[in-house]
Amino acid sequence: MTYTMTKRIAMLLAIIALLLPAVCAIAEYTVLPPLRITEVMASNKSTLKDAFGKYSDWIEIHNEGSEPVLLDGVALSDKNGKLDKYLFRQGIHIQPDEYIIVFASGLIKEFEDEYHASFKLSKNGEAVFLSIGGHVIDSVVFGVQETDVSLALDEDGVYKSTTTPTPGGPNIISPNMR
Repeated sequence: MTYTMTKRIAMLLAIIALLLPAVCAIAEYTVLPPLRITEVMASNKSTLKDAFGKYSDWIEIHNEGSEPVLLDGVALSDKNGKLDKYLFRQGIHIQPDEYIIVFASGLIKEFEDEYHASFKLSKNGEAVFLSIGGHVIDSVVFGVQETDVSLALDEDGVYKSTTTPTPGGPNIISPNMR
C-alpha cells in the first residue's frame, strides 16, 4: 500500500468518524412522531384566556396517530436557527387524537395542564416550528394576522384563516375565508 493510499484511507476514516454521530442522530428520528401544528393565533384579544387572565397568542398541536406520544425532547420555536426555544417538560404525553394548546406568552411558567412558551408570536407574520432532536416535525409560516382570526389546518392539509377558532378541538374553517 502506498503512502498516498494510506493517507486517503486515513482521511476517509476521519470523515466517517466525524459524520457518524450525525448519521446516528438522524437514524434515531427516522420515524417522527405524528404531531401537527393544527392552529395558530398570533393576535388573541378575546378568544382564549390563559390561567393568568391574559389573552396570549397560542399554538395548537394535535396527535394524529393511534398511540400516545411522549413529548420528551419535543420543542416549539419561532426561529428556525434555534428550534428548542420551548421544550416540553419531561413526562408529558399527548393521547391519540388529542389537542394541546401552548400559549406563546413570553412567560416561562407552567401549570399542570397549561403550557407557556418563552416567545411571543408576531401578528405581522412569522413562522412556528415543531421539532424533536433538531429535526423539524412540522412548521407553519404565516403573514399578517387579523385579531381573533386563527390560521387553521383544513382537512386537505392547507392552512386557512378562520373567524371560528377552535383551540383544543377539530378545526372549523369559516366560509368566505382564505
